[in-house]
Amino acid sequence: MSAPVLVRPLAEQDWPQVHALVVEVARAGETYALEVPADQQETRDFWAGELLVVAVDAEDPAHVLGAAKAGPNRPAQGSHVGTASFMVASAARGRGVGRLLGEHVVAWHREAGYAAIQFNAVVATNTAAVALWRSLGFEVVGRVPGAFRRPSGEVTDLLVMHRDLADAPARPPAVGEAAEEDRARVLDAAERCFPAQGWAGTTMQQLAEESGVATSRIHRVLGTKGEVFSAMVWRTIIGTHADLQSVFDDLRLEDEPDVDVRLARVADTVLDAASGMSHLVPVIAEAVSRDATVRGIVQGAELQRIGTSRRLVRALTRGAAPRPDAVVEVQMLCSGEAYRSMAAFGWPRERHAAWLRQAFDHAVNGPGATPGPGPSTDRLPG
Repeated sequence: MSAPVLVRPLAEQDWPQVHALVVEVARAGETYALEVPADQQETRDFWAGELLVVAVDAEDPAHVLGAAKAGPNRPAQGSHVGTASFMVASAARGRGVGRLLGEHVVAWHREAGYAAIQFNAVVATNTAAVALWRSLGFEVVGRVPGAFRRPSGEVTDLLVMHRDLADAPARPPAVGEAAEEDRARVLDAAERCFPAQGWAGTTMQQLAEESGVATSRIHRVLGTKGEVFSAMVWRTIIGTHADLQSVFDDLRLEDEPDVDVRLARVADTVLDAASGMSHLVPVIAEAVSRDATVRGIVQGAELQRIGTSRRLVRALTRGAAPRPDAVVEVQMLCSGEAYRSMAAFGWPRERHAAWLRQAFDHAVNGPGATPGPGPSTDRLPG
């Protein structure tokens, strides 16, 4: 007969076994949409939450049989609903490890004051898990058809499962002055850590130590490492604005009749944003190559940049139709990579701004407005 199973907090010495567990589950490819982590640090970044526990053999409490993590499903206004993830070693199946972890996590959410628990992506063919969650009070509230591809090539559905904790007091969302202060401290720390140490070299624990904000609190007010990184980049580019469109709303280009004044406003704004983010270009490239969250956010940002570039072309035209490639060239001129190329010339800000005014004019209105000496807009990377 198997020894009893206990649940205890995840300890530092457990990470090698947790890493091996995540690798096993990722390689199986049946229950998580997850790339195999390259090293233990990637596992630590992925397996993060307010609650980190492991299930162990009561007679050998150093032997990890399974693991669970839990915390808010979304940051800020979504932080009153919790979520969790579970993994059980194949050798430990049939010992009730999943149920024990599930019961522990439900009880923890209740005690922590969450209003509900939501699982966002339960694989429909994982029938044992679906049955377990139903037995613990979860209901299927959504289904995404064909959203998961199994190793065999078969596609199956992903289920959204939800459990109401109506008898538990709703946890107040992490918003307000205190949350904004913590958010700012974490983003300040991110601006110091990511450029210096790179994406892989910066951990959530380091951000917590650098900012003085607990890791669990970081997850509450900002989310994952990828979300912290993306929020840092966005703050660098647009400051307190909601998005790129609102940055240019403040320029009131449509209200200015003089095209040259509009060009000057755009050049100064782009120069401010690009100079602020140019040092982030290498780490952005690294993060995009390693993190799906960052990739998705960057793709969304590119769509915003295209939309903003179209708007700028309309605002900067001198009356005639803009050049056919105007949007593409304006988009390139708005990039941090373009600023890094120009910065290599060692120009003072005034000359950069003058060149940008001419470059935008040339991009939109044609060769009648020729940029001054410096890099050709045709050679600036996008």
